[in-house]
Amino acid sequence: MSKYTVVFANGDSPIQVDGYINVEPTLRAKYGYAVEIGHDGDLSNGGDRTLFWADEKDAENDDGANALGEVRKA
Repeated sequence: MSKYTVVFANGDSPIQVDGYINVEPTLRAKYGYAVEIGHDGDLSNGGDRTLFWADEKDAENDDGANALGEVRKA
C-alpha cells in the first residue's frame, strides 16, 4: 500500500497516511466534514500533490494561497 504525507500550512508536524483512501477520513477527522480536498492536476490526475481547504468556498478559484495544506506521495 502506498504511503502519503500530509503537510499542514499552519506548521503542524506532517503526518503519514497509509493508502490514499485513508487521506479523506484523516482530514475530515481533523478539520470536519466541510473540508474540501482536491484540485485540477491533483494526485488522482497524475499531479504531484493534492491540496485541501477548510471548505468549498475557500477552494474556489484558489491557486493554493488559502489551502490548509497538501498531500504528497511519500
